[in-house]
Amino acid sequence: MRFFLRLFVFLFSFSLAAPGCSGAGEKPGSAAPEKGSDLPVSDLVLSHQKDDPVWNDSARIIAGLEGSDASHKNAMDRLWSRIQSQNIEPIQKWIADKPYLKESRRPVFYPLSGADFINAHTFFPRAPFYLLVATEPPGNPSEVRNLKNRGNERGLAAIRSIITNISGENYFQSAKMSHTMRNPELSGVLPVLLVWLARKDQEVLSVQSVSIAKTGEIVEQGGLHPGLRIRFRQVSREEGQKALPAPVQTLYYFKIFLGPRSLEVTGGQPESPLLGNLQDVNTIMKAAVYLLHNEKYAPLAKSILTRSKLILQDDSGIPYRMFSADWQLDLYGNYTTPVALRGMLDPYDHLKQPALSQAFKKESHGPLPFPYSYGILRSGMKESMLMLARKKD
Repeated sequence: MRFFLRLFVFLFSFSLAAPGCSGAGEKPGSAAPEKGSDLPVSDLVLSHQKDDPVWNDSARIIAGLEGSDASHKNAMDRLWSRIQSQNIEPIQKWIADKPYLKESRRPVFYPLSGADFINAHTFFPRAPFYLLVATEPPGNPSEVRNLKNRGNERGLAAIRSIITNISGENYFQSAKMSHTMRNPELSGVLPVLLVWLARKDQEVLSVQSVSIAKTGEIVEQGGLHPGLRIRFRQVSREEGQKALPAPVQTLYYFKIFLGPRSLEVTGGQPESPLLGNLQDVNTIMKAAVYLLHNEKYAPLAKSILTRSKLILQDDSGIPYRMFSADWQLDLYGNYTTPVALRGMLDPYDHLKQPALSQAFKKESHGPLPFPYSYGILRSGMKESMLMLARKKD
């Protein structure tokens, strides 16, 4: 009872402040977040969230912006130019007339995310915090903290390999990503997350290793599910003649093998007390290996529907049949049949959604101007598709 009282006070206090920040950098008159400015974080974690420019310096080295050799910089510049032109800029134009994406201050939940922070941040740039959950190791902050003081070409080469993977199809290949992230110099998802932040003009303020306590509180040590807590903000924001500091946002990443009841408070999973308290989030799913199409995971799909106000996904996320009349569903692009993947949990025929195919034929808003979904692996942009579901009031 004491924990939930403390959690209430904590969240209430954050609702009076800037999204995800400790008070610094917000100005009177700034718009308040819609709900849940941060996750329940222990006092010790908060006391150790020291802003240190070394994190931003290291992020810029890994991203090929400053302090790295010319070959790494040139390679990253080429890759980033492609990502910008094929993914980021088309998405930014696409959300320009969708304030429920572009302006939303709801938290963002991204199950089965891998290291894909770039899509979460591009679709939802103003979220107070982003919660990414996947099976890849988080990485070690100490490996990036003093990057200037040691050779790191092997680690940077591995990062280039991962960025190359997403630059063409906006899609991470899990097997390749898992192998590459085991390199001894820059391991886990952390270096990739720092690339996205630095290249998107975000200032990295602090990076912490965290985990989840049995109570659902985020702690430094002694918890389960290793993870990361990264605080960042837009480099600058012009207002008249003054450059105002932008609100601080927080990126959480946890290594979690999601179970059917991971999003139920009493689900019995180590992560349940934390994930089961999510409310009114914007959920994004992409290349979700059709996990939620397995009948065993129906409870997880139902929990995501319950805890979300908006869901942005492809056909590998929540099955079309599970969206009730309570949802306004807009379809973009083209969908015919699922893409067969190695190691699927279900027979391929079970994944077919004829009703979704018919809905796309009748109701699609037209071609999608950026790659999204497994369909691009089969037919390129011809089968790029996206489902945007908003819960009705």
